[in-house]
Amino acid sequence: MKQKIVLVLFLLPQYLLLAQTFTSTVNQPVPDDGTSFSFPLEISGLQPAINSDFGLLEVCLNMTHTWASDMDVRLRAPDGTTFMLFAGIGGDGDNWENCCLRQDAQTGITAGAAPFVGLFVPMGNMGNLNNGQNPNGTWELVVFDTYAFADAGFLVDWKLTFGAGAATPTVFTGTHLPVVLIETGGQTINDEPKILADLKIVNKGNGQLNFQSDTDFEFEGKILVELQGFTGPWYPKKNYDFDLVDGAGLEIDTSLLGLPSENDWILKAEYLDPTLMANPLAYTFARRMGRYAPRTMYCEVFVDGDYVGVYNLTEKVKRDKNRVDIAKLNPEDTVGVELTGGYIIEMNHNGDPGAWISPYLPINFSTSNLPVQFKFVQPRQDQIQLPQEIYISNYVDSFEHSLHAPNFADPELGYRRFIDDSTFMDFMFVNEFSTNYDSYGRSTFMYKEKSTDGGKLKIGPAWDYDRGFCCVEGWVWEITHTGWPFPDWWSIMHSDPAFLQQRHCRWQKLRQGPWQTSEFLEMVDSLHQLLAEPAARNFERWPELGFADFDGNVAFRRNLIAERLAWMDGQITGAACGVSASEEARAGQGITLSPNPSNGLVKLEILKEITPTRLKVYDLNGRQVLAKDIPPGQSTLAWQVGDWMPGFYWVELSNENEKWQAKLVVF
Repeated sequence: MKQKIVLVLFLLPQYLLLAQTFTSTVNQPVPDDGTSFSFPLEISGLQPAINSDFGLLEVCLNMTHTWASDMDVRLRAPDGTTFMLFAGIGGDGDNWENCCLRQDAQTGITAGAAPFVGLFVPMGNMGNLNNGQNPNGTWELVVFDTYAFADAGFLVDWKLTFGAGAATPTVFTGTHLPVVLIETGGQTINDEPKILADLKIVNKGNGQLNFQSDTDFEFEGKILVELQGFTGPWYPKKNYDFDLVDGAGLEIDTSLLGLPSENDWILKAEYLDPTLMANPLAYTFARRMGRYAPRTMYCEVFVDGDYVGVYNLTEKVKRDKNRVDIAKLNPEDTVGVELTGGYIIEMNHNGDPGAWISPYLPINFSTSNLPVQFKFVQPRQDQIQLPQEIYISNYVDSFEHSLHAPNFADPELGYRRFIDDSTFMDFMFVNEFSTNYDSYGRSTFMYKEKSTDGGKLKIGPAWDYDRGFCCVEGWVWEITHTGWPFPDWWSIMHSDPAFLQQRHCRWQKLRQGPWQTSEFLEMVDSLHQLLAEPAARNFERWPELGFADFDGNVAFRRNLIAERLAWMDGQITGAACGVSASEEARAGQGITLSPNPSNGLVKLEILKEITPTRLKVYDLNGRQVLAKDIPPGQSTLAWQVGDWMPGFYWVELSNENEKWQAKLVVF
């Protein structure tokens, strides 16, 4: 018997008996230019397929860096499958010294401290590379310094060990959410420029489970993709910005997951959100106010075979009939009416050069020490013409000058000449119910319509709420983030009695309709049910934030929203939303409007001592929005304002010799 055993052992392949280690001595700096870099290691002489019986056991490296959390390090196998070793760990500590990562270690790398010495569990599953592929070929250590042109790193060496008892691949048991597959063909997705990749979407619908292995795709095509966001590239779970393109690399408009057809999309990681629902909540209730906000669809995402969790496919903010519906501004539109719009700009001090700087210091300059900065979104900085730059910057500056003038509250001469103030109220409501301190001046969009379409500056759409629903007591517009510059616009508007009254009436309308507390709680409960299983997978994949208690985090958010809405109810007060006929008659020189303010049917009564023959109504931009002849002897008129934009309007009655006016408030 002993002789037979010895004979069997002798016949077993050597690679099933001994672990094998392959080393690459690099001694090179890690590029610090905002792009990733791959350090290759050639493997040969191994069995033609690796799995949990014999596969990748361990990755070790020696690397220096003076700010450890800047480093994002991944391993890419010959078949293109990629997994994460670590990212965003170690804070401002330094270095990895004989640091080894393997799946059966006792301590997770996220629980370690720099310098990282010894054995750790990686942030991804190493077993996903033991997928039956041929290990012989080029392996790559993909290193990305997420904070460019600052602290520098140096890779001394790295090595791979293969042996028996290797880690097993993650088994994806299917999801009722769509599955999104991004395949780069061995490339690295950087902050910029965009790379060409393949996008596949599995979405069977009808309650059926979707799998990574499915081959029946709802969508299959090419994309140009890069990382998205200012702070997003620093995080282990990345946001992705992509364009749909054809075989020639030209943009094509296509509907994805039932959303309106377009070519620009974002996959939002919701990495900092313990409920994964902050953005959909904020966007949904912005849309229920009648404002555009990005539409979203949940999905689960794989990048080069690596499961990266639950994402939101999100519409990118841009000019489009289904998004920000404003006129297209062409390069030749440099004079006259065509010059007046449309524009999309952004307030965001994100390190990129600004188009121009506000002439006024931010409300929190004492702590931020930064100016309020404006950027061009559409047209882009590299496409906008000089007359267009001058026009839109002068227009916004004029708004700010009027807001800071002594007569700022005058309905005709003040700041309302330049802006649609109702959008500023609605924008405030979304930021305040969500306690989004990352707003009011950061990731804040504005757009200006052409003069023939209204012509005023509007704020929005709502954007970027993954830092919201948290920690603010009081008004967010007062208690701004200390580090980012925020304009003082809302503090000035809140000293305008007309703004406060209009705000009160708008709030009452919302709270009696689409913003009832029950509507918010119903959506939270619905998303809770939808995300229960996917969220468990997501937070198992990204455990470092400690968000494992999904149910508890959702319950906390549910209570926070209800309490916040109740607090706002107590703060947003004013006079009854309507004035008496006698008051209106005195103000209107013989004209009564009721109710006023109004959001529906307006009734106008003409006193006997005046004999008008014509009715005209103008908005504050001077545009005529209504005109009617008044037959002799008629003393009342009525019309609907339910679809009018909230704001102030001038009602004018006249005959050949006289004119009478009254102010109408629509909320």
